[in-house]
Formats: sequence, C-alpha cells, structure tokens
Amino acid sequence: MQTLRDRLLFILNSSSPDYETAREVIGQYLHILQMFYSNTNWDRVIWREHLQRLRYFQLLMF
Repeated sequence: MQTLRDRLLFILNSSSPDYETAREVIGQYLHILQMFYSNTNWDRVIWREHLQRLRYFQLLMF
C-alpha cells in the first residue's frame, strides 16, 4: 500500500498530472482495503477487546 501511495503522489505532483492513472491507482488502493476488511474479522476483534476492557473497568468501579 505504501508503494501505491508513493506512486499516486508521484503522479499527482508531476508537472502534468495524469488523472486517469491516478484514478486507477486510487481504485487499486481502495480494492486492497476492501479485500482486507472483507476477509478478516479484525474490526470485530478490536471492538471486542474494547468492550471487554470497558466491562472490566465497570466491574472495578462498582
């Protein structure tokens, strides 16, 4: 993803930016993000950890 970001910045910072290529690179970047979130439970794991911490602190307070 860092490579795509660097490529996008290079394209857009040139003297005559190629917006069509920039759109393609943005599409590739978004596709990678979508694939990551579709094929993992990362967001649920992180949310579950936050809820467990919150419940733990609530138990300590009462």
